[in-house]
Amino acid sequence: MEDVSSEPLAASSSAQDGGHVGTPNLSAQDGGHIGTPDLSAQDGDHIGTPHLSAQDGSVVVAPHISQCDVKGNLTITTHHHHCSGPVNSAATPTQKADKCPTMSDLKEWICSQYETVQEYNSLPEDEVLLADRYTQLLIIEKHGEQGEREKEIVNHGAGFFGARSSGYKSITIDQFFRPNDSGRIPKAVILQGNSGHGKSFTTQRIMLDWASGNLYQDEFDLILHLSCKELNLYSEGSQSVVDLLSCSDTFTPLVLNILKDSPQKVLLLIDGFDELQFPLHEIRKSPVPDFSTPARVEVILCALLNGSILSHCFLLVTTRPTASDKLSKLLKRPVRCTEILGFSEEGVHEYIKRFCKHEEVGKEAFRRVKANETLYTSCFIPVICWIVCTVFSKHLVKNKQQTNSLETTTSIFVHFVSILQEHHCRGLRQPVPDLLRSLGQLAEKGIQDQQVLFDKESVQDTVSEPTSVPFLCKFLMKETVGTKEMFSFMHLSFQEFFTALHYTLAPDEERVKELLKPIEQEEGRTHLLPVIQFLFGLSEEKVMQDLKKLGLSHCMEAQLKKWIIRLIEDSNVHKKKDMMLFTLHCLYELHEEEFVKRAMAVWGEVKFDRIPLTRTDCWVLLYCLQCCPTIPNLELKETSLMLTGCNITTDKLRMLQPELRRCQKLGLHVVELSDDDVDDLISALGEEKTISELCVLDSSLSEESVQQIFTALSKQESVGGVLLSVKTITLQTSETLLHFINSTQTTDWVGVQLPEGADGAESLCSYLIVTREEEHLRLYIGNYGDTSPESETSGLGLVVKLPEISHILLEEITCRFHQLRPLAEKSPEHVDGLMAYMSSLPDLKWVWLGAGCLTEFWAKKILSLIQTCPHLDGVEFRAAIVGPKGVGEFGLLLEEGIHLLQEAQLPPGRTITLTGLGCSKTKDPCRRLRDRKLSCNKEVEIVEERPSEENMVIPSVKKKKSPLLRTNVCTSM
Repeated sequence: MEDVSSEPLAASSSAQDGGHVGTPNLSAQDGGHIGTPDLSAQDGDHIGTPHLSAQDGSVVVAPHISQCDVKGNLTITTHHHHCSGPVNSAATPTQKADKCPTMSDLKEWICSQYETVQEYNSLPEDEVLLADRYTQLLIIEKHGEQGEREKEIVNHGAGFFGARSSGYKSITIDQFFRPNDSGRIPKAVILQGNSGHGKSFTTQRIMLDWASGNLYQDEFDLILHLSCKELNLYSEGSQSVVDLLSCSDTFTPLVLNILKDSPQKVLLLIDGFDELQFPLHEIRKSPVPDFSTPARVEVILCALLNGSILSHCFLLVTTRPTASDKLSKLLKRPVRCTEILGFSEEGVHEYIKRFCKHEEVGKEAFRRVKANETLYTSCFIPVICWIVCTVFSKHLVKNKQQTNSLETTTSIFVHFVSILQEHHCRGLRQPVPDLLRSLGQLAEKGIQDQQVLFDKESVQDTVSEPTSVPFLCKFLMKETVGTKEMFSFMHLSFQEFFTALHYTLAPDEERVKELLKPIEQEEGRTHLLPVIQFLFGLSEEKVMQDLKKLGLSHCMEAQLKKWIIRLIEDSNVHKKKDMMLFTLHCLYELHEEEFVKRAMAVWGEVKFDRIPLTRTDCWVLLYCLQCCPTIPNLELKETSLMLTGCNITTDKLRMLQPELRRCQKLGLHVVELSDDDVDDLISALGEEKTISELCVLDSSLSEESVQQIFTALSKQESVGGVLLSVKTITLQTSETLLHFINSTQTTDWVGVQLPEGADGAESLCSYLIVTREEEHLRLYIGNYGDTSPESETSGLGLVVKLPEISHILLEEITCRFHQLRPLAEKSPEHVDGLMAYMSSLPDLKWVWLGAGCLTEFWAKKILSLIQTCPHLDGVEFRAAIVGPKGVGEFGLLLEEGIHLLQEAQLPPGRTITLTGLGCSKTKDPCRRLRDRKLSCNKEVEIVEERPSEENMVIPSVKKKKSPLLRTNVCTSM
């Protein structure tokens, strides 16, 4: 809901009955009914806050909104330029001179401002209660230091990721300010989400729920709401902190008292950080001395974000992912990073049910939406779900076959525009074709300037009746005196659509060439990608027929086709994840089978490596693959540590299955596969093809399923690598792995692992992997540790390098390793047994050990091993916690262990390498694993080597990736 206020009228200041008036008296110039209130003193009272009355004695009514305009009686104040609420100048409660406003008054006022919502272009009678429309969103917690920030275009589609399958955990709004994994309560929360994902709706819901007593009652005594879209309009003047945060003069004393007395009980809710036009990085150190000293708005905002003022207040900031990195650098610590993914599948159903007033219409709408995979996946984005609901509700009764033509995003927008012009543009003097051209011109200028707000003058230069156009939203912003009229498109996606429409309706090959050129030359103007996608969609045959019905036509199809072929031929495009998906989406929007077939033939190898694919992306990929007569190579991979790969869940696997079977070479990672889904996987693999790699992660496959998968893999021409997530690891499992790698000369690695959080009490170990390298085999085996901050259980990892591995050797090591669970140092006799067995292996070439701390105990075991194995080249010890994502956090290298190894006399040609954290304290150094996060511990690598006659100690402080185990990084083994 946009911030609104009334239009300024001529005003004169006067007092009634001798009262002193501090605010202007606004009266009608012609003596008629007044749309703005009279602010006057009654019965000689001194007025500190405005008294609302109508000139003719009638009751002052609340404002109403018509055709995205605001009409009605609104309070205008002269002291504050900004309102922390969805309606800038909605009437605040009338207060008597002898009564101070209470917190109950403030909450009641907030409820009145936030309880209703107006969805984009809806009419006054369509305004709905927020509680009736708001649908639960899927929010995940993600860590700012992990994962790449995906650019907005990558998630332009379904935007739905299963939180567990992507390695993140879901989180609810009421959990935002609970302690994190380290036990610290975040001072700031980033809530990121792509355009149209419901960030602003969520902030409005937070305000309403808090004021209604349903949220954060114990945590916060006050929540204040700032809109960054509005703050851009105050770049010229100065304000104090109180001015910026006060929602109304009426409540300024109350707000000020809370800010002074209990700032730790205040939450500042800052909405739309990505919309700021201030260069915050340039003024981040500018001081703000106190609450009342005026300063530039951007200086105050930066001070609030970094905590240099109101340091005890809490922050919740919404932004698009494209600005989250910049925001994270500005915020005070600790920070919790969260992301709105959109609706869950249940949420889509619930929203459609809430939207449709008639139950039968809602059921039929959901049935038809779910039947069309493109529409269904698109509905995971709230704004697209609203558009689809609007289109369907208009067409279901009129023409039940109408929805069959709604295949692409562009076709949905064209139908939506058709509905709006049919029902909301009839009274306009400007013909519809001219209106659409005018809107396109306005939109294009904004996109090129990266501008979403337009002043009245610039809008009127292109659109003759802007206040009556349903595609534009008007709102009135307060200034020092009066208000300023501003406009925006109902949503950024519509601005992008009308920009594309502008290029098609004013055909100019050179202008289009200039639009496409920055993308082709990799100039990074990613905000143009959605516009170009719409251009392809507007060139689709059915869409062009619909445009002709609106009196529009164009012909730029040939130019776009030549351009996309050149883009595909450019090898650099294949290295950029956003450009690869963008190219596929353009082909899908064009929806011309013969041309897509030609383009895919030019593409050749389709390799998605470390690219998360949404349901919509998979649907688009499926369409493009279906257009191919043959599919030489298709690789759908996932990286391990960041878990930001293709995210192929079971439903996506079923979707792609028919085309995966046709691939001659396939690399595939699947997550959350159940035993019931194994048949789908085997069907997708097919037979007699090259499987570069297959990983099934975050699953708990049974022994039977493991055998089924390896049987299917044995029917392939070649298999590069396999990693399966299983319920338990048995001797039969180890036999299967060893037999497979020995019988298939093309296989480089094969392994199994337990999923994170698995009990694994009956399992021989947590992971077991065998890799092939030249003339040797490596055996990776380990037990998971506990990564919680206070845990002393690090787990144990072992890697041995041998010319060959027999079934007897594998059984001995796995059984002895099983006896070491959970903590090796508490089972010294079993450690001795394992070490003694390894010492008996005459061809042992290299050993790697991973445990929490290098103690004297482990140092003795290392020395024993290196002194008794005749062909052992070296031993590496890494102090670390072993987990399902590989070797994780560093542990401690204790002085007692280092000293023992350095004093020992190594045999010639032997090397010991130690990696971990060394404590810099000379007195009482850290000894416990739980102390690993203290700042006194620094990462070090120590190499103890005797190439000939004497030892050489080379200590250094540096960051180095272990050459060992990353159990999910299949390609690194």
